[in-house]
Amino acid sequence: MACGSRTEPAAAGPPRGRNPPCPEDEERFRARPTVTIVSEEEHLYRSSRSAPTDGAFTQLKWSDQMKNLIVCLIVAAFAAVPASAQTFGFGAHAGVSLPMGDYGDFAETGFSGGLDLLYPLVMAPGLGWYTSADVVAHSVEDEDDGFLYVPLMTGLRYDIGAGPIGVFLNGQLGWVFHNGPDDGDEEAEWGSNFGFVLGGGARITDNFYAGIKYYPLSLDFQWEGDVEAEDVDVDFLDIYIGFGVF
Repeated sequence: MACGSRTEPAAAGPPRGRNPPCPEDEERFRARPTVTIVSEEEHLYRSSRSAPTDGAFTQLKWSDQMKNLIVCLIVAAFAAVPASAQTFGFGAHAGVSLPMGDYGDFAETGFSGGLDLLYPLVMAPGLGWYTSADVVAHSVEDEDDGFLYVPLMTGLRYDIGAGPIGVFLNGQLGWVFHNGPDDGDEEAEWGSNFGFVLGGGARITDNFYAGIKYYPLSLDFQWEGDVEAEDVDVDFLDIYIGFGVF
């Protein structure tokens, strides 16, 4: 029987039976798309199995979240201050940096210095958006080089007391760029970690101020040749005096 004279019902696949298949049927079968229905639970299961599960993936997600949080906070602070608000204040400070805890067993007293930027929030008297950039250096006994930190922090500062004399408290979060001493022939590389700082101080006059900053950090150090030290506790306390216009 010719392929065009078949009377049997059409099947889901290629034609079956003793009659030869029509070329048109074979062409339609080859062109027919294959649809796979996957439930939401199976999709999540496949995604979880194919995604990395090591600490690097978790740290990457956490880093991205912190970056987005910092950017959103900065944008929100500037959006909350109208153009007619009081202009921002700025200053510069310098002082000593004291290693603490286990970190203080091998790191020696160093120095710190940085810049301060304060943006008053008019909807909350005494409260201001506080951004700072610091450089902190600690030497290591019997070593030619030491530890270098560059914290870039942003957060809030609350001033207590009207007039030129008063006290203030501040809390900030941000990123700490860091470099350690060389390990033999392995040269240290720059790295960065999320961190936060707590502090406070006093306004001494219209322009002079003094304060402290406490950094409780957990950092990952890297050297050439894939040598690394993860989750190293680095705690230090900065005591400084500054000059600015606020």
